[in-house]
Amino acid sequence: MRVLFFFLVIQVFAFSQISNQNIVLHINNWDTDVVINEIMASNDNYIADEFGEYDDWIEIYNKGSQAIDLSNYHLSDDVDNLGKYSFPNIILGPNEYFIVWADDDEEDQGDYNHATFKLSASGEEVYLSDENFNILDGFTFGAQDVDMGYARVPNGIGNFVIQNPTFSANNDQLSTQLEFKKNQKIQKIVDVLGRHSNQSSSKILLYIYANGTIEKKIIIE
Repeated sequence: MRVLFFFLVIQVFAFSQISNQNIVLHINNWDTDVVINEIMASNDNYIADEFGEYDDWIEIYNKGSQAIDLSNYHLSDDVDNLGKYSFPNIILGPNEYFIVWADDDEEDQGDYNHATFKLSASGEEVYLSDENFNILDGFTFGAQDVDMGYARVPNGIGNFVIQNPTFSANNDQLSTQLEFKKNQKIQKIVDVLGRHSNQSSSKILLYIYANGTIEKKIIIE
């Protein structure tokens, strides 16, 4: 009996240690091509939204080959209340990203990509569900480092790791704010919603270069 008791104590201790790691729970319905691809739960000075605020953000990615209608899909940090945020009428094309700012700002909700909840830097959970509240993707994460992303690697399909953020870009391209080379080729230009853009259509643009670096430009007219 003493041996059995000792074994049970070791098992409970081991489980408690595992539960303190970054990934405690991960739910994914692999029948869907839309996933939570990256989050930032401690955005101190990495990237600001269209209001100039450094809020938490969640990146949604379509890893499939067909466009997906996200109308009335949902995001939440509470499995008992999956409808905290509802997506607007948006079609997410193959290999496209959509950014939701998790800032718990009711006033910004009308701007259609601001959720009415925040992410906790000390760790919590986040869920993506369809129009019928079927959970498509979800996970629990642990404590997050300041200005670091929590991203799927490989992009769209891998496990989550803490790494330099890749806002609205492929997670396999490790980005950095400490190095920027002017001779790098521009891979794409997106606005703060994560949509492809150009200088004539947005006030704030993000230039994403081939090496993963991101440059923010503010257009003043």
